[in-house]
Amino acid sequence: MNHRETDIDERLARLADATRNVAPRPDFTARVMLAVQAEREPIFVGLLARAARRFVPVAALAAAVAVVWAVRTDDSLDEVLATYDATELPW
Repeated sequence: MNHRETDIDERLARLADATRNVAPRPDFTARVMLAVQAEREPIFVGLLARAARRFVPVAALAAAVAVVWAVRTDDSLDEVLATYDATELPW
């Protein structure tokens, strides 16, 4: 062993001695699992609500534009059919 390896071993030994009495509380695992379970359940609902908050106004606007477009197309079709006996409709 060289001096560097001995130095690291000594430092690790001191660290092990200093942290020997460090340990989690007896109920640590149970508290962590409860916190994980509490976070897991409402995430989907929260994501769905957040996505709906952004999507619903866009979808409502798209629906309104589609209705206006359909009414205008229907009106122009009625005008074309009323004006001419035989006509070709542009697609």
